[in-house]
Amino acid sequence: MRPATLIRATAVVLAAVTPSLAQPPEVFTFNNTMSNGVLNAPTNEVRIANVGGGFQLGRIDITGTLTSLLSTTWRTDTRIQLTSPTGVSAVFQPFLTGTTFSVLAVDGRSFLGNGTNPTGQWTLRFFEAIHDGGLAPDARWDVTVTFTDALPQPPAATNLGTLTSTPLTASAPIGNGQFVWYRFTVPCPAHPGAGTYVDLNSLGSTLAVPPDPGFFPNDTEIGLYTAAGALIATDDDSCDGYTSQLSFGAGGRAPFVPGGDGLPRNGQSGALQPGEYYLAVGAYNLAFQPFWQVIPGVQQNGTVAVNIYSNIVTPCACPADFNDSGAMTSADITAFLSAWFQDLANGTLAADFNQSGATTSADITAFLSAWFAALQGAC
Repeated sequence: MRPATLIRATAVVLAAVTPSLAQPPEVFTFNNTMSNGVLNAPTNEVRIANVGGGFQLGRIDITGTLTSLLSTTWRTDTRIQLTSPTGVSAVFQPFLTGTTFSVLAVDGRSFLGNGTNPTGQWTLRFFEAIHDGGLAPDARWDVTVTFTDALPQPPAATNLGTLTSTPLTASAPIGNGQFVWYRFTVPCPAHPGAGTYVDLNSLGSTLAVPPDPGFFPNDTEIGLYTAAGALIATDDDSCDGYTSQLSFGAGGRAPFVPGGDGLPRNGQSGALQPGEYYLAVGAYNLAFQPFWQVIPGVQQNGTVAVNIYSNIVTPCACPADFNDSGAMTSADITAFLSAWFQDLANGTLAADFNQSGATTSADITAFLSAWFAALQGAC
């Protein structure tokens, strides 16, 4: 880790910019803006964008150049904190890898405030993760910030189809700084209450070890997104070796590789609702951000693999929908209890919910457990 340099306070530069347009896109240009001091240091330069708004905010584009002012400045240290009129903040870091530099092109985006009315004062604070320059700035930004109504779009992805009980497998080559996208459809919930699961892993990936110390062979990372761009789960090394895995729904399954060092598949990633999903697969160290924003890590190449396993079958079974109405209501409880009492009277097994071979009070417990789970999304 690089040692931080202590700095003393001098002054804050505060400037406001008015929009060049009164409707989307609204464009603000900030030239000769210094990156000086760690976050919230008095030496930070702060810029203000007064957004007219009146539209639904989509993507915020940040483009321009970043110029180093010190020979020791690292590109990964230089950042902008954006704060919306409602006080919500996000940090824009254009470079996640690399060290010293001269001049770099900046071309990135943020989805802070996506879907809201952006009207009001936005604050941009320019800072360094590690400050190298004493009282002198580390770098200079010359950037344009554009507030658009362009909603985020899902990435181009290889379609693996709809999950069934038959495993889905795929692989693809990647070059340095690359990753791949897959998409698939989950037709029914993967939920402990339904006894269903979805397991994903990157076993079979073959990635060369980069020359930098501290990296390992076949070291992958995966991130799963919804069709709306929400990031719901990521993983680095939970599978065998340095490969990755996610496990949704019911648990109780052994690690993928018997005797390996991977974790058991216990549904540790939570439940997975029906819908379309996007999976990013690449070499460590990927940075996953909302709306399918993935920033690659180390320069590593080879082949990444993905394997998806499930016990989901269609049509979707929902045992707690006892009267087969297609909806979970109290009528299912009434129907189950009616069948339960008839079983006791007639020696039948229509209400043997736990499939024990006998209708007992344990079936009532099992049914009510499944019914409440279904209300929470198990069916």
